[in-house]
Amino acid sequence: EMFGTGVFFIIVYRDELALLVGNEGLGIPLAVMGAMLPLSAFSSIQMAMYRRNFNFKFLLSIRMITIITPLFVSIPMALAGFDYWSLIAGLLVAQLFTAIALCVRQEKLISIYFSYPIFRNMFSFSAWSLAEAFSIWLTAWVDTFIISRYMDAYYLGVYKMPTAIVTTVMAIATSAMAPVLFSALSRHQHNKEEFEKTFLTFQRYMALFLVPLGVGMFVYQDFIVQILLGSQWKLAGIVLGSWALSSSLVTAISYLISEAFRAKGMPNISFLAQMLHLIVLIPVIYICVQYDFTTFVYARSIVRIQMIGVLLYLLAVYVKMNAWSVIFNIKAYIITSAIVGIGSYALLHVYNSMIWTIFCICVSLISYLVVLYLFPTERVVLAKMLAGTTVRRATLHNAEQMALLDIRPGDMVYVEKGGEIIPKITGVELSQRPADSRPFEYITVCPECGTPLVKYEGEAKHYCPNQGGCRPQIIGRIIHFIRRKAMDIDSRTGAGAG
Repeated sequence: EMFGTGVFFIIVYRDELALLVGNEGLGIPLAVMGAMLPLSAFSSIQMAMYRRNFNFKFLLSIRMITIITPLFVSIPMALAGFDYWSLIAGLLVAQLFTAIALCVRQEKLISIYFSYPIFRNMFSFSAWSLAEAFSIWLTAWVDTFIISRYMDAYYLGVYKMPTAIVTTVMAIATSAMAPVLFSALSRHQHNKEEFEKTFLTFQRYMALFLVPLGVGMFVYQDFIVQILLGSQWKLAGIVLGSWALSSSLVTAISYLISEAFRAKGMPNISFLAQMLHLIVLIPVIYICVQYDFTTFVYARSIVRIQMIGVLLYLLAVYVKMNAWSVIFNIKAYIITSAIVGIGSYALLHVYNSMIWTIFCICVSLISYLVVLYLFPTERVVLAKMLAGTTVRRATLHNAEQMALLDIRPGDMVYVEKGGEIIPKITGVELSQRPADSRPFEYITVCPECGTPLVKYEGEAKHYCPNQGGCRPQIIGRIIHFIRRKAMDIDSRTGAGAG
């Protein structure tokens, strides 16, 4: 309904809109582009469903369609002299192919349906999301507005360039998880336990990289600025370092909490958090900018901690998650990064040269992994990152193997991966064995027919010898007889055989 109204408005007032945007006489192309809005909206809804189902591989192929299709349409038309119509046709064909591809692969048939309560909820969600987006934009740019008013263009450039670099680096570092995060959380929005588990898991993996990255950029701020911007930008070092340090915590905590609110259908709470932050942010940076540039830079970074506190409080109130669990979840990365950061800062100032700085960076990376490995809870995370898999289950092959290792219920066991692939149990931690531990007791008769089990020479398995009277064995032979590799009889199942 909203898109229909918007498209109708664009088509009817196409000439006036074209004049308003400075393209007089291009009303018809504008109307054609406006007519594509429902198609784009339809595709975006379908793509959201694929993201929710984590089908990003198919979405990549869809993305390739939108990139490649205009090349085969727009370029030939442009060479033929169709001017701007070549671009419009390329976009239109790409959108059409995308919509068709999404429909063909969709498991559920698309039907026309309208519900006013659902529309009202969707409109409310969209409106609050728009308000939240505006508040995030204002939070990101209010410092720029103030510094441009009270300082000259030089300080504005020195401030904005490093912050843009940090923002880009953080976005790259989280690019693999960010698209999946909302989909993963929204799938469990009504399951508190799974929602919290998913949230904390994502947070740990993001903090594993972000926290040391922020500390590292803070320690090596001058080196990074010299490499990327040159020695004339020396003052930008404090901006880059302080902004990177605060951004690592903001991204690992605030960004995730905001996504949690959206996944729960509460963008209004995220908007509330942004407004509460602005109430503190604007006076702080307005006062500090009156002193000097350095005071302003550090104050701007430190005040971001207030935003973290606000979001943690709102998370506890509205999502019912323990705020301390969010902090304790990444304490290992904060402690490790702080220890390595202090050591790296001291080591960096032993000698002043580019080679020495690169050597210090390498030492810092290795030290971070070594110190982090001292935390027992992080060893599994590191093992998965380095070896590529996590062992969740190891099979005990037979009773003789269990007897050989003396494995009992409740034991803490040692597991290793043979050839980095196959998990196997290699021993028992006897010091943690319960005092009332007893060996496994195995059945001696068939649970189906009661016949005593037998064990053949040289084999580890036990068998029921009652081949003619044991019902599961009879059914198994019948199924084997009718299956594809034997008589190949259709329309007969195990249930039918029984």
